[in-house]
Amino acid sequence: MRFRQSKIAAAFLSVCLSTALASAQAPPAPPPSPPNPTTAAGYPAPYSAPSYPIEQMFDEGQNLERQFRVQADALYFTRDNRSKDNPVIAGPESESSRFKNLDFDYQAGTRLSVGYFEDDYEFEGAFTTLGNWTAGQSGTLIHGLNFDGPTAFGAATLAAQTAVDIGNDPNFITGNTYFSPMNAAANSAAEANELEYLKAGAKFSTHYTSDLQDIEVNFKKRPQPGRWVRFGLGYRNFQFNELGQTRLTGTFGAVDSGLIAVPADAGTSDQGLSNGSLTGVGLASVFTATPAAPAPSTPLANGFSDGSTTTPTATAPDVLLFSSNSSVVNQLNGVQATADFLFIESDYWQLGGFAKAGIYRNAARGTITERYADIQNDKTTYSRNLNASNNGAAFAGHLGLTSRVLVTKNIRVFSAYEVIFLNGLALAPDQVRAVSNEPTPGASLNLQTHGNVILHGGRLGLEILFP
Repeated sequence: MRFRQSKIAAAFLSVCLSTALASAQAPPAPPPSPPNPTTAAGYPAPYSAPSYPIEQMFDEGQNLERQFRVQADALYFTRDNRSKDNPVIAGPESESSRFKNLDFDYQAGTRLSVGYFEDDYEFEGAFTTLGNWTAGQSGTLIHGLNFDGPTAFGAATLAAQTAVDIGNDPNFITGNTYFSPMNAAANSAAEANELEYLKAGAKFSTHYTSDLQDIEVNFKKRPQPGRWVRFGLGYRNFQFNELGQTRLTGTFGAVDSGLIAVPADAGTSDQGLSNGSLTGVGLASVFTATPAAPAPSTPLANGFSDGSTTTPTATAPDVLLFSSNSSVVNQLNGVQATADFLFIESDYWQLGGFAKAGIYRNAARGTITERYADIQNDKTTYSRNLNASNNGAAFAGHLGLTSRVLVTKNIRVFSAYEVIFLNGLALAPDQVRAVSNEPTPGASLNLQTHGNVILHGGRLGLEILFP
């Protein structure tokens, strides 16, 4: 009986353990579903957007740290010659001495620029010096140079014309050439019966120089990888200076024109240009001869003589030197807009460009100084000085194609080809034509500021960033 009860208890315990083990196991996997035609072979998987780290920002990869940039460049530029000058002389050899015929060579210059990067902006300053552009020419006049002008020369007798120029085709000083006071003096009442001139073989020379100084400060966007254009604004100052020099030297002559039967200055004819004729057209006597006796301290202004005097002792004719110096200073101050471009970018090289354009106020000043001297005998000298200023509008444009070779992260070799255009300038050769037509004591200079110039050339330098 007891044995039977034990068998029943063991069977009951066995059922309980089996139930507990069955409940602890995972349920069986469901049967596989039929394949979805949209995910079968030959169809792409559904789009799943990529996940990004939460801390990723829009400006990742940009440089927003404070940084300095220093760059030093050597420049090699030339400039064109767009002067609208009056001829130095008129006549068959007038073109040989024109300023507009001069060509300028390339000259070296320097540019130093400093930049400061703050966040996503750049503050930039640059200082440039260019110039000592120089051009000149000289020569000898085959024909005589008459002071009276074509009308008076054409009215003179054939003998008088032949004395001035053997071929009767001389050069002329007129009211529209350089040294116009000589024309006015030769046509004064006291000289009406003579032709005054420099004999054939006179020497001429012209010399033209200019230089440029450029200062600018700009505020613009900072260069960043993939930034193809950067805009900015700035202040700029140009100082453009010029000097034009002209010289004529030759032996002075005078001859009766043959128009007056009894010369008005009988006894002194053919002596040349008197002191009264020269000072009467606005020239000032700045150096005169001193007689030997009886008053050695008293200056004697005696004009210019051809040596054929009625005094007991004849003298050699005067050798005259005429010189004219025209100098101008242009001070341009204004604002400009800038644009920097990046065309090609790699880990080792960048190709870009820039454009700048601005409007300026030009405070221009000009001076013309003329001297007329006898360098052979008594050294008598006359002069005339004219000064003027003018404030006008000016324009400047600046274009360049640039290249950078990235030697290291912070060192670059920089090169460029640039063109600078300046408009609204006073040019030295243009100022003689701005003198009042009649060189009288009231002659004045109306400074001309309508000139323009183009400068162009190459640039090579080193750019360093730090830290």
